[in-house]
Amino acid sequence: MKIGPFAFLRPPLGDLGATYDDRLRLIEKRVVVDFLLALIELFSLGVTAEELRLKIGDFAPTGVG
Repeated sequence: MKIGPFAFLRPPLGDLGATYDDRLRLIEKRVVVDFLLALIELFSLGVTAEELRLKIGDFAPTGVG
């Protein structure tokens, strides 16, 4: 390997930047997946709560009687 006049621009430990970038991409993907799963869970909890309100409303006294 020939060292040129711009050797000071090379990474000091070789090409570890590529592995660091790969790790960041993997972390970003995990964060996005976790965020989407949290949204799905919140939506399903909202739907469940709405169904429970409707069921409770069926048994609630209407005041007519």
